[in-house]
Amino acid sequence: MAFLSNAKNIIHAMPLKLKSVKRETKGGKEYVAIFDTEGKEKKVRFGTKSNWVNNPQKTKADWDAYHARHSRVAGANYRRADTPASLSRYILWGKSRSLSANVSAYKRKYGV
Repeated sequence: MAFLSNAKNIIHAMPLKLKSVKRETKGGKEYVAIFDTEGKEKKVRFGTKSNWVNNPQKTKADWDAYHARHSRVAGANYRRADTPASLSRYILWGKSRSLSANVSAYKRKYGV
């Protein structure tokens, strides 16, 4: 059941619901997002310790550089909610330094 939403230009490959975003304890990534996909749990690991939300030394110039650098990444898929690229960009490098505010904005953006 794949469709393209014209309003947001976002692809939903299957119904997704974001259950939680937690600190990761293994796997070399900083966070894990847990999605519910038609009754199955899907974990997506993403992020590094050096990010906008957790590192108070990051400046607005760092934020701008991240967004400029990642807007040119050919393999980055920001149209799907369940990719590490989307999770990092909108949660760890979102408009706020608050993780919970960025998670809320991410949920609104992708409808998850």
